[in-house]
Amino acid sequence: MKIILFLIFVALGPNLIFAGKYVNNTRIIEVLGSKVDNLEHALRHINIRMLKYHSKCDVQYEDHCFFSIFVGGHGSRMNQAAAKLACEKFDARPANIYSKKHLEMILEYIRPWISARDDGGVGTAFKTGMIYDPKAKIVYLSDGSIAPYVRWGSGFPNPDVKRTVIIVNVFPTGSSGNGMANHNPTTTHVGLLCEINV
Repeated sequence: MKIILFLIFVALGPNLIFAGKYVNNTRIIEVLGSKVDNLEHALRHINIRMLKYHSKCDVQYEDHCFFSIFVGGHGSRMNQAAAKLACEKFDARPANIYSKKHLEMILEYIRPWISARDDGGVGTAFKTGMIYDPKAKIVYLSDGSIAPYVRWGSGFPNPDVKRTVIIVNVFPTGSSGNGMANHNPTTTHVGLLCEINV
């Protein structure tokens, strides 16, 4: 919308003659831009409320909504390709982790799923959309930009060059295993974290 306002400004020039008087287009564009900002903010708020209503915003962090897909224990698991398709069914994508606070919110959100495991395990792992480059030792967000925050769980990252997919390991509070881990894209896990930008 702001691009359209800019193009109108460029097309009309800084001033416009209206009813025989000069009108300053710069001020008009500033006021319209402010109104557009207010409208965009209101639409984001409505969108978040709708996503929460449809259980697609279990965790909200900044302008992102997150929800999980839990497929069960050892009997039901998914690899990275299946995880991507599962999120896309809900118009979402496998999630990113953006900060320490965000990771803590996700750990608290996922922790109740530990008791839902059917194999008696003490932790669980949820797939994300993040990628690890083992040679460069860099974690990337799903859009290809460098991850602003990484916290490895104990024993990670694994140096195996095939382990390029980032998962979130979730254990009881205080465990050194809580955090990120790198796995092979074909490795299957019980859960998936999806993200929708609002």
